[in-house]
Amino acid sequence: MARRLLWAAAALLAAGLALALAPGGAELPEGITVGASYSGGSALISYEDAGASTERVVLEVLGMRESFRREMAGPSFEVGIPFDGEPEFGWAAHPVVLEIYRPGHDTLFVKTEIRPAGEEPAPVIVTP
Repeated sequence: MARRLLWAAAALLAAGLALALAPGGAELPEGITVGASYSGGSALISYEDAGASTERVVLEVLGMRESFRREMAGPSFEVGIPFDGEPEFGWAAHPVVLEIYRPGHDTLFVKTEIRPAGEEPAPVIVTP
């Protein structure tokens, strides 16, 4: 158990450092939207590419007992992830990370946080 928590903390720290130290200033390309909200015992993660240029997206939610990882195909998806309630250490302890693959473009790495439904969405960090 302690070993799993140590690995989860190390993965969370590595992902945070990678995104924080990467060249910043990038924004989501026009037409791409990312959402992450919590309501009624589950987090809803959504992705949409209005231009339909996305081939696949790798979605990860870190900091959980077992990190959630799923690969999605196509330009849009919504995924519900069960949570036993709001996390003891806040939603920042469970970053949402996406790797977005679009033919003819660089891979985008996106990080955001889950927020309770109805609250202001968390900032989105994008690295090319």
